Amino acid sequence: MATSGISAEYGRFLGGVVNMVTKSGGNEFSGSFRVNMTNESWNGETPLTTDQEDETNFTYEATFGGYVLRDRLWFFGAGRTYELDTSDQIVTPGQPGITFPQSQSEDRWEGKLTFSLGPRHRIMGSYFDRSIESVNSYQLTPAELKAVD
Repeated sequence: MATSGISAEYGRFLGGVVNMVTKSGGNEFSGSFRVNMTNESWNGETPLTTDQEDETNFTYEATFGGYVLRDRLWFFGAGRTYELDTSDQIVTPGQPGITFPQSQSEDRWEGKLTFSLGPRHRIMGSYFDRSIESVNSYQLTPAELKAVD
C-alpha cells in the first residue's frame, strides 16, 4: 500500500493506493459482451423533470483475453463505447423551466500484454485510450441558457 509519493497515473486524490494482481493472464480464451440500455423517459417525472428525452441509449462493452504462448505470453483487451442523449432544465424562481438537450459520447479502449520470464518475474505492457465528447455540459447549475451553448 502506498500513501505518499504516488505517481501521476492515479490522478489527484487523498488517501492510499492498494495495487494487487491476483491473476495476470491465463491459458484459456475467454471474453464477454454486454449491452446496457437506458432511456430518460423510463424514469418517473418530477416537477423539475417533466420534459424528458425519449431516446434509447446503448452502451456496448466487451472483453477478450487468452494466451499467445502457453505459460509465457498472455493478452487482454477491453472496449466500451456509448452515446448518451438526455435533457436538462434551467429553473429560475418564479419562471417556467427552460429545457435544453445534452449529449455525451465516449470511446474507451484498453489492452495488456504479460510476458513471464520465470515463476517470479513478469514484464507487463499496457495501453489505454479514452475520448469523450460532450454537448451542453456544465460544472455548476447554469442560471441562463447562454451558459451551456
